Amino acid sequence: MFCTQCGREVKEGAAFCGGCGMPIKRDPQAVEAAAPIQPAAPMEAEAPIEATAQPQAVAQPISGPMVPPTVFSAVPAENTGKKAKKEKVKKDKQKKGKGGLIAIILILVFVLAAGGVGSALYFTSDSYKSKKNLKLANACYEDGEYKDALKYYEEALNYDDTLVEAYVNSASIYMEQEKYKDAISLLKKSIKKIEDDEDKVAVTEKLVEVYLAAVDHEISADAYQEAYELAREGIDVTKASELSDKLVEIYKSEADYYAESGDFYSALVILENGYTETGDGALMEKKADIYLSHSRLCLETEDYAQAVAVLEDGLKDTGSDKISERMAYLIEHMEIVSQTYYSNDRMYYKQEYDENGNVIRATYYDSYGNVDYVTESEYDAAGNIISSINRDAYGNMTSHWTMKYDESGNELEYNNYDNTNTLSYWERYEYDASGKPLSYQEGYSDGPSYWWTVGYDANGNKTVQNYGYGEDYEPYSWEEFRYDAAGHEIGGANYYYYGDYNTWECEYDQAGNCIYRISIYYDSSGVEYYRSENTYTYDEDGNTIEEYYYSTGDTYEYSYYYFTEYDERGNVVAYGYNYSEYDYYYGEFYGYSDRYENEYDENDNIIRSRYYSGDGELESVTEYTYDDAGHELSNITYDTYGNKIYGYETIYDVFGNIVSEQSNYYSGSGNYYISTYTYEYRYTGDL
Repeated sequence: MFCTQCGREVKEGAAFCGGCGMPIKRDPQAVEAAAPIQPAAPMEAEAPIEATAQPQAVAQPISGPMVPPTVFSAVPAENTGKKAKKEKVKKDKQKKGKGGLIAIILILVFVLAAGGVGSALYFTSDSYKSKKNLKLANACYEDGEYKDALKYYEEALNYDDTLVEAYVNSASIYMEQEKYKDAISLLKKSIKKIEDDEDKVAVTEKLVEVYLAAVDHEISADAYQEAYELAREGIDVTKASELSDKLVEIYKSEADYYAESGDFYSALVILENGYTETGDGALMEKKADIYLSHSRLCLETEDYAQAVAVLEDGLKDTGSDKISERMAYLIEHMEIVSQTYYSNDRMYYKQEYDENGNVIRATYYDSYGNVDYVTESEYDAAGNIISSINRDAYGNMTSHWTMKYDESGNELEYNNYDNTNTLSYWERYEYDASGKPLSYQEGYSDGPSYWWTVGYDANGNKTVQNYGYGEDYEPYSWEEFRYDAAGHEIGGANYYYYGDYNTWECEYDQAGNCIYRISIYYDSSGVEYYRSENTYTYDEDGNTIEEYYYSTGDTYEYSYYYFTEYDERGNVVAYGYNYSEYDYYYGEFYGYSDRYENEYDENDNIIRSRYYSGDGELESVTEYTYDDAGHELSNITYDTYGNKIYGYETIYDVFGNIVSEQSNYYSGSGNYYISTYTYEYRYTGDL
């Protein structure tokens, strides 16, 4: 376009000519169409938009051109009329000076025009529009007008897609509305748009916050699959450790969900999968807690065996100290309730126990299985039995007895009464201050029948013991003892009232082991009529490896030799003896010998024993079996043909308590005698 005054070409939309400075005349319709949009008031003074009070007055996103009005001063026209000629000369004189003034005016006008154009450019810029929309969005956000706030934030981002505040606040609104996927999508997109590192950190932190909230939302709805997917996606996008921790939390929460419904197996599988994925030890600890919960439920239903079986599995699976401690507690608080003895199929007796393991009732049965008699007992606080009463099958007392103890638990009295409550038998004891027995006496209703007394030296060694019968307090026999400085018994004698006596002597090695003992017996005239000698050999660990015994008498002499062999771990691998005897009267000699050899496993449990006769022939083999805890389960003896001779089997519960013991004696046709003990237990600890 061109200036209508001077004809100079001007830019489209210019308000003034850059050559003469005159306003540009345009088509009125075109001017009206291009007129700048003028806000009702300056932006700084704009009141917050109250969308809820006056929804029709809510400002719309700033999207079109916003050009403030340009204010300028008009240039006066040339003077006309009669005065023109009069002033012409004056003007000509002033022309030169006025030309300079005009130049100044033109410069000022140009500057003002340029400022107006700059203002117009600013108010139509993307920067202004983004900030204006951001300001409106924040106002709506603060007032809880989330729908309008999201609209303004979106418009602001249309003009500037790096506005961190718009992204973060929009995500916060989506979180309030529980639209977590929308928040995640928006923030993930923002990370690609934003280039500033600090801004990326801020957006990433918000994204982590959204993922965490989204996962919690899914967990609360028991939507665990969705929670896993969100957590894994978040870890992949943000690499945040908080989300790794949250993934572990999901596994724990889902495990609790199944455990609370009683599906402990599924709970354990979930935790195992979680541990495989994350390697987090907290999941193994959670597995231990699940095992403990399952065991507790078993205890509540009195399924004690299953309670411990669960803990055993848990200990193998997790190695948790908590499970180990709980197992020890359960085993400690299991107590025997009863023991029953059978011979073949006949019940002989049944014993019942109190919480301290004391037999409080024993019922005995006849060959027809009917009650024969019952014994009931009572105990003091220390567990000492203080009374017992026997009753027949009809409940009538047949006898009873009582016992008394001193404060140290030493027995002082025993009294047995018949069915008429008459004392029929009794025992009495005395002790010194250190608890060593000083005397004992027993008797019946007609008086004392037997007694003994003991004396000690200053070191507490027994020096004398007297024995007697009836009310005659003269001893029937008495013993004397001698000791060396180390307290070893080195000799002594035993005397009888009719004159016979015997003596003995002992020798010891430096380790205090007896290596030689001799005993000689004399008649009342002092003539020796019998003697015996023992010699002992030991290995470096003090184990007896050989014992030789030899004796001679008036009519015979005999000897035997015992031996024992040990392996490097101290297990007996072989033992046996040789015996020989010569009868002077018949002039006959005979003897025999036996040898046993043992094998052990790596836990030092004997697993096989072989028995050889004197001629070295194998006679039988005994095989042993054990459970994982080292309890002997069975030992069965076979002859050389592989036939069973004897068998002993034991069954244990998971607490290690014996449930049953059975001894079997076999004949050619099978079992011919079976004896069985069965046991019952109860749990007395906390659930």
